[in-house]
Amino acid sequence: MTLDRAAPVTTIAYPRSDTNVQRGTTVSVVVDVRDANSGSVDQTGVDVIARKLDGTYICRVARVSVKSSGSDTIRWTGRIRYIAGQLPSQFKLEATSVDKAGNVATKQVVTVTVR
Repeated sequence: MTLDRAAPVTTIAYPRSDTNVQRGTTVSVVVDVRDANSGSVDQTGVDVIARKLDGTYICRVARVSVKSSGSDTIRWTGRIRYIAGQLPSQFKLEATSVDKAGNVATKQVVTVTVR
């Protein structure tokens, strides 16, 4: 038996800070979570939140799917459906995750521009 004390590593794969999202479209979000193995990550432990630049809550990103992406990574896919007036011209995506042992990843943040 192995004791897991290593935190998972969370990466926002899409959108990146240099990505321009088209106004009026659904925003796809892709987050990769790497841990000891793909089975050690709790799929319900991935949380992605959209916030205004001042930190005000906009919405939680809805999970669409979670798939294994190699022996030590899962790919979490979500979306923000476009609602007129909901997304400002710039907002932050914050992604966190926790593995089944309770180890918490460092929060990842990207700023997204809507054009």
